[in-house]
Amino acid sequence: MTRRPSKIPPPIPKPKAGDVVLGRYRILTRVGRIGFRTTYRAQREGLDEIFLVTCFDPKSVRSENGAEARFQAAVSQISRLKHPNTVALVDSGVSDSGMLIAVTALPPGVPIGTHLSGRQLSVDEALVFTRQLFHSLDEAHGMGILHGDLCSEHVLLDADLGLRVLDY
Repeated sequence: MTRRPSKIPPPIPKPKAGDVVLGRYRILTRVGRIGFRTTYRAQREGLDEIFLVTCFDPKSVRSENGAEARFQAAVSQISRLKHPNTVALVDSGVSDSGMLIAVTALPPGVPIGTHLSGRQLSVDEALVFTRQLFHSLDEAHGMGILHGDLCSEHVLLDADLGLRVLDY
């Protein structure tokens, strides 16, 4: 009996600490997994700066026709977001193994939920945070971009209470 070659592509290995993706980002630690994507802290080779590298689950991506083209179109659109209250997309690509990857800056700060844990906001603080959040969302919505997963983990506050939305 002759075996036919399988049409199922081999699995794409997920990055682990020490791996380099896109030829320039060394994976440091896994930050978390949400839906079909996993995010890592990574350091760009030759720089001290830390970035967030988001890898899209190969099984989810491969199972959809045109997924790579849609990813590239989304990256092109999101890379136009320049508002100071939005964390910038700085790089993207397809790994040698076929994994779709997006890279964003990692600004200083903590998730807003961590900052607010166990305390109430004053009306003035709430207005300042809301205004900053709306400025980021207004720019994105004006370009036809929806966040899709706006939650406290995707809103960072820095030491000066500046707010930044990430993960568009």
